[in-house]
Amino acid sequence: MTEARESPAAVLFGEGRWDVAARRLTVRGQVAKLPWRVAECLRVLLEAGGAVVPKEDLQNQIWGGALVEESNLAQCITALRKALDPAPDGTSHIETVARVGYRIAVAIQTEQPVGSTAATAARRTPRWVLAAGVAVVVAATAAGGWLHYRRGTERQAELLAGQGLELIRRGNSADGERATPLFEQALKLRPNFALAHAGLAESLARYSKSTYEVASELARKAVREDPNCGECQAILGWILMTREWRWEEAGKKLARSVELDPESAQRRVWYANWLTIHKRLPEARAEAERAVQLDPLLAQARSTLAMTHYFSGQYEEAIREGEKALSLNPEHSPGYTWKLRGYLMLGDDLGAINTRAEEIGAWESRPQPYRAKWAANFRSVYASGGRLAVARAWIDDVEAGKPLDVHRYTRAVWFAWIGEFEAALVELEAAVQTRPYYVIYIAVDPAFAPLRTNPRFQKAVRSIGLTP
Repeated sequence: MTEARESPAAVLFGEGRWDVAARRLTVRGQVAKLPWRVAECLRVLLEAGGAVVPKEDLQNQIWGGALVEESNLAQCITALRKALDPAPDGTSHIETVARVGYRIAVAIQTEQPVGSTAATAARRTPRWVLAAGVAVVVAATAAGGWLHYRRGTERQAELLAGQGLELIRRGNSADGERATPLFEQALKLRPNFALAHAGLAESLARYSKSTYEVASELARKAVREDPNCGECQAILGWILMTREWRWEEAGKKLARSVELDPESAQRRVWYANWLTIHKRLPEARAEAERAVQLDPLLAQARSTLAMTHYFSGQYEEAIREGEKALSLNPEHSPGYTWKLRGYLMLGDDLGAINTRAEEIGAWESRPQPYRAKWAANFRSVYASGGRLAVARAWIDDVEAGKPLDVHRYTRAVWFAWIGEFEAALVELEAAVQTRPYYVIYIAVDPAFAPLRTNPRFQKAVRSIGLTP
């Protein structure tokens, strides 16, 4: 029987060393921080062993089959070359094969785990393989085999948690629902894995019908398990900010998460949200711009920059950044949100109508024909009754077809758009009771500028612990 090949501990290539279990790249002795998708790109290229990987295969493995622009893949390769190059011979570590794909262009060597067959010829260690994404024991007769198994399960738990975080942050319900089982699988492999507990907490806070207290306690548990887990601190801060409105504690947790890893784009995104809520817009803009620099392929970084433009009254810029976010991930719902809000504030009704149809399609993961049908229906309503009629259609739609509480704040925005400020106040007063996500922006949202001095509006703002 042919012996199965063991998974290497590391891959050496040119000036780089890729730690397989930790997903860590070291270049010339220095750790290079790679965004998740860029790291996935490197992993796939290295696993090909120098063979050409077609562009389509790379895109499928990095984006999980989602439709993205080819330029996004090119940005991944650019980020890798920036981290790695030059190669020892002065060229690039990565070769572009015209009209086909990419390959690692330097010699590749593997570094086997201590105690492996390659390292110790006199003693065969057990073989482990990952089947269907789960570590499976082939044999366990030596201490080296147990260590190999443990590393394998730890690595698999890390991969599952990373995939789960990627899914819940795409910004649509279908992907969010797929994430929870991944965190649960990771916890079966590593019951005290802080990042998996934190990821499950974020998933529950975003998409579960359970109370936010459950998510908050899970996130606090993750921080207790590993106080130096920056991602855990960030997730706890995000939940405290968006679900519990514990503003001071949330700010400290988010600032601490950035301090633990200043190169994390996601953490700067959330900190930018907190700064925006507290009317520190120049600082929020700087954090969002830094997030874009750190991870040009992170759609959420672009949509956060769009958000800071919107709250600064720069609506055309908000639309442009929203479009850039959607070019990175066409299913990224926040990109549509800030683009739509920009059109509403500019009075571009047709732009708003088309974007609203796309937003519904993204959130429900519907294909393009459905979105085109919705857009056509909205345009027909608009043609017969103008802005008032189409706003009423949107308001009625979310009341009839989806949980009303989730859309209270959005309905308030639409009522304000058509000048029905009394109705907008009613929705806002309900929103501070039901806690939809976007209500955290109530104090800075330009949609409610005509209500700023209204006592009922000011009371609603104060009721969530903010200053009118």
